[in-house]
Amino acid sequence: MITSTRCKGSNNKMDKKILIVGSTGLLGPYFIEQFCKEGQVFAYGFSKGSNQADFTILDNVRSLIKKIEPDIVVNLAGYTDVDGCESNPGIAQNINTNIPSNIVQCISKHTKFIQISTDQVYPNTSGPHNEKDTGPINVYGKTKLSGEKAAKLHDNTLILRINLFGRSKTKGRKSLSDFFEESFRSNRHVKLYTDSIFSPLHMSTIAEITRKMISRNIIGTYNLGSGDSISKSNFALAIADHFSLSTESSEEASSVNVLNRVGRSLDLSLNISKIEKVLSQSLPTIKEEIKKL
Repeated sequence: MITSTRCKGSNNKMDKKILIVGSTGLLGPYFIEQFCKEGQVFAYGFSKGSNQADFTILDNVRSLIKKIEPDIVVNLAGYTDVDGCESNPGIAQNINTNIPSNIVQCISKHTKFIQISTDQVYPNTSGPHNEKDTGPINVYGKTKLSGEKAAKLHDNTLILRINLFGRSKTKGRKSLSDFFEESFRSNRHVKLYTDSIFSPLHMSTIAEITRKMISRNIIGTYNLGSGDSISKSNFALAIADHFSLSTESSEEASSVNVLNRVGRSLDLSLNISKIEKVLSQSLPTIKEEIKKL
């Protein structure tokens, strides 16, 4: 039985049907909340929630798409464990590449498709990176970039490259900001990487802007990041400052000195001029986003 999500306090435009794939991840609750404003939401996870489906199996995808006939499909599914992807490249390929490939093979040409990607598609060079500057250095980034290429086979596709934080609404999952906050609150020793730079946005902002873009029929590939960049170390300290927490249990460190850690691009700051131009608005700074915690 296929059931749609109950959208509390919203006036659903029931003529639109939105399928959210990977809804039990960190972004899921935020996207469900936003897209309930657009219509009837069908939220699917792999093994949790009332609706479950394995989107790595083409026949499963074809059957579900045929039953729902969605106007919009949002793919949030991803194997995001960078070290895990390196150890299990087959699983990474199956989830990060084959799922978007399966979806575009089954949806109508009129269906709007949103593929959520990652800043890990960029090389280990100085940023900020623009959308053409791809060159992933690990299996996670490579399989996500392959997923983008599969998504582009559908003409009506929006691809967003992100890095995220915010309060987790998903049981058993923690965001980076959750990790830092909990570490400081419990005085747990934590290493703060000074050499890792990124441009994250709060999950609520990502969901809101995604809905705005799709409602304006914007397609293409865009960096969706903050208006500035920050090191992971300074990001953690900013979170501690926001909650007035002690950082005595932490120490600064270099990520490249961590033994057996899969390589990551150190500078993942994003050039967001393309998306700001198409939206005709400036994206928020990291300081502004941390206030949303």
